Amino acid sequence: MLVRRARVTDRDALRPILEQWVRGRVSGRLLRAEVEEILRSVGAAEAWHAVAIGGPSVLGVMGLTVPQPDAAHYAQTARPGQVVNAFVDRPYEGRGIGSSLAAYVENRAIATGLTELLVRSGPRYEQSGWGFWSARYGEPVAIEHADRGNTAVWRTVL
Repeated sequence: MLVRRARVTDRDALRPILEQWVRGRVSGRLLRAEVEEILRSVGAAEAWHAVAIGGPSVLGVMGLTVPQPDAAHYAQTARPGQVVNAFVDRPYEGRGIGSSLAAYVENRAIATGLTELLVRSGPRYEQSGWGFWSARYGEPVAIEHADRGNTAVWRTVL
């Protein structure tokens, strides 16, 4: 497996992975507008993404950006970043792809002078992503409670 910076040309290969995950929590309905928004960010200036490649296939993606307003207030150092758009193709879950992507993103963050990373994961990923982030960064620093479900926040100093 190879992890590298994502390119605009990776967007088509990422679409089926995003379509597996970006769905309504209750309805299971594909959230097309959100998929398109994520795809537009891959290779764009406002966010930086990495992809995991296995043979000819894209197996996962993970992004890094400046903290969004809903996460920024959890930062405790001068130069935080935020992990976004973390998805692994379902048949490849549990094979270290997420960990490889996270390590690559962490190294990128350090190389660019970031001092901590924030991760904010909403209720639709409670069963799939929260365990991954807790294993990597420990217990969440916050659980935001809302009518539509809980959102967890992790932070790690680099």
